[in-house]
Amino acid sequence: MENGKSGIVDSVVKEIIQPGVNRLMELPYFTELRSGKLSTKRLQGWALQHYLHNVALLKGFALCMVKNSHDPDLFKYFLYQMNEEQYHPDLAKKFGLAIDLQEEDFANAMPIFECLSHTAKTIHGMLLGSASENRASALVNETMVCRYSEEHMARCANTTA
Repeated sequence: MENGKSGIVDSVVKEIIQPGVNRLMELPYFTELRSGKLSTKRLQGWALQHYLHNVALLKGFALCMVKNSHDPDLFKYFLYQMNEEQYHPDLAKKFGLAIDLQEEDFANAMPIFECLSHTAKTIHGMLLGSASENRASALVNETMVCRYSEEHMARCANTTA
């Protein structure tokens, strides 16, 4: 990547994405999760909402493949993304079932406003076919997941030492 483009990306990550992730990780949900105080009920809610979000993403990828079938690069991009995400709904459901949710809970689940807004914004970027918006959305999500994963791994290492 050219230095100019790399500088812009580094600036966006440093000035926008990282501060947003830091604020997100300080919300009660994540602080309670890190401290082991998050209730089973809230974990069940996460499993249901994450399941719904990922099912919607798969449908969005399928729609975008059809919409962009005339553009081989965009078609391949959405095919790749769909392949990457295809098992995520199953993982969320498997987790939910392991913490006492039932199949009918998933069949009857409704998205809460905040999750629906996030899903809508993500799919909006997909439908626009905007590479920058898609990458920014993915970068924000992956940055948050990486940070939580790193904190979780550090906590596990400290409890086994």
